Amino acid sequence: MKCLAILALALCCGAVYAQNPTIAVTAQGGQAVAFNGTINMVTGSTLNSADIDINVGHPTAGTPVSISASITNLGAAVNWSTVEFSRAATPTPYQHEVLSPTGTFGAAGTVHVVTLTVSDGTNSAQWQFSISVNASGGGGGGGGGSDGGGGGCAAGAPAMPLALVMAGGLVAWRRRRRKT
Repeated sequence: MKCLAILALALCCGAVYAQNPTIAVTAQGGQAVAFNGTINMVTGSTLNSADIDINVGHPTAGTPVSISASITNLGAAVNWSTVEFSRAATPTPYQHEVLSPTGTFGAAGTVHVVTLTVSDGTNSAQWQFSISVNASGGGGGGGGGSDGGGGGCAAGAPAMPLALVMAGGLVAWRRRRRKT
């Protein structure tokens, strides 16, 4: 029985130290793009002029992490898609430049919601922002500031509450066993 308790504790501690990849986005000259922030672009401007960089990290340097993207209103995108925002698993840390030699922004009034997911195959994190296409003069809007977190938005199972529940259960189980 002691082995079972030790195994449960080991699993519990492993859940506490789950290591999620990190992600941060910059645009237009290195301005931080906040989670749910907006990049303003002018219709007809190039995707390259948005100067979007996706910075990917992991608590364990060298861990391969991939990027996948979901983007709304792709019908209004000219010669670009989710492919430019995605990347196969690459050892961390790295910076992914979003580039398209012929990609431009289409109709004014279009808002592209970009959802990026980074994954190491076990743990993942997401980052979301918008690209707003304006008729003119709307460029240079950066990302609406920084969330102060420096990236690392962690999605996934809440490990700490599970650990506390398991630890509490082990204590209660041990007390009950001592009474018998």
